[in-house]
Amino acid sequence: MPKLAILAGVVAASSSLAHAQVSTGTNISGKESASPVQTIGAEVDRELTPMEAKAHAEAVRVGRLMAACVTKRRPETVAEILSSRNVDQFNVGLKKLQPTMSPCLVTAAGGDAMMTHLRLAPFDLMGWLAEAALVRAPAPVFETVPIAAVPRAPQWITFHPGRLAMMQIASCLAHTQPERAEAIVWSQPGTPQEAAAFAGIMPFLPACLDKNVTLKASKPSLRHVLATALYQRKINPTPVAPPSRAKSGNF
Repeated sequence: MPKLAILAGVVAASSSLAHAQVSTGTNISGKESASPVQTIGAEVDRELTPMEAKAHAEAVRVGRLMAACVTKRRPETVAEILSSRNVDQFNVGLKKLQPTMSPCLVTAAGGDAMMTHLRLAPFDLMGWLAEAALVRAPAPVFETVPIAAVPRAPQWITFHPGRLAMMQIASCLAHTQPERAEAIVWSQPGTPQEAAAFAGIMPFLPACLDKNVTLKASKPSLRHVLATALYQRKINPTPVAPPSRAKSGNF
């Protein structure tokens, strides 16, 4: 069976290298490979070819649709996965979700056989599920938290230094700029609203970066790591008022 390699697209900011796993096979694994081959959402320090960019965009589209499908069908199991504290808990929830995930992936792929053979690391799946869950059940309104009080991001979701750094930056933004972070998650990818949301949060990125560190991230990668961080705030909340926004959804 042929292998599939998908690389990231649009660069949203600039920084460290990160990889996430993708390979053929219809299972989604709780393990992450250090290999730069068979990747989805990897940050690269070169321009992608048009074919790579197109393949990546399609994989992200299919992944988001799959996540929306399984979240609609199995919201309690998705919540269990998103509340995982370690890989073992993640894999227990994932095993429960697999019977629903496979048909959802086939439906999302829309007849594209190659797109039904993906294996994603927890980093990618957690982000897509978190985004879908937040759209279905919005988080309460959050207080703005000082940078000094920002909690440490979960360390088990990825072992790649670049992605760990992304998760901590996302945690910082979700706590210090929650409305701007939510604006990204609530926008439709590729729209002027998404572009405006990213433009709105970019001035606050430097304050969340460690000294002498830069960040290179694709918009899809930054988008779903922000969703993960916001969901972590939802299950460890500091709400100040009920949500006032109307649910519109972005899938």
